[in-house]
Amino acid sequence: MLFARSKSRRVTAAHIAVSGNGLNIGFAGDECKFSISSPGLLATHCSVGIEGPTKPSIRFSTETRGTIDCFWTPPIAGIYKIFVRYNNDQVRGSPFLCRIDNPPNQALLPRIRCSGEALKTGFLNIYNEVIIEEANPIIRGISISMDGPGQPEIRLLRNPQNHIVLYRCRVPGIYQLHIKHEGSHVSGSPFYIQVK
Repeated sequence: MLFARSKSRRVTAAHIAVSGNGLNIGFAGDECKFSISSPGLLATHCSVGIEGPTKPSIRFSTETRGTIDCFWTPPIAGIYKIFVRYNNDQVRGSPFLCRIDNPPNQALLPRIRCSGEALKTGFLNIYNEVIIEEANPIIRGISISMDGPGQPEIRLLRNPQNHIVLYRCRVPGIYQLHIKHEGSHVSGSPFYIQVK
């Protein structure tokens, strides 16, 4: 009796899948991770290169068969390019663009306070005012965004003691006001606001 001999698939760059948050976003000084995987993957045929504001440290783990876990630590914030190649060919999606931010100051977040009736209720076609205060008179790294049924106009006035957020909506409905410090939500954010 003759048996058909199965042919093993030759792995190419087209067969490789790359996934993980460490391809897209991270914080300076923190270890980022992504995984490279495919059945029959050979670690010796795979290479990773990262370009950016400075050279990050990179280490690999091959504990799981068919998967290479890549751990890299960017020393400073900025945009990094991650190149993943197999047999010297770039895999799908390579190079990947990864945004690295400065780590949020968690100790400062509880001290940032937001106040004003406009955190709950807003009115159409006028500027509604929200005040951002912090125990230290210098506030840095504040960012504002707003989601809702319309496209609100937002202004941020920076003062030595506080910041003032002004928003004006032309469409009624429920809006979300996002107030962040260095990428992290302050206490209470996002705020849900009824605009009428």
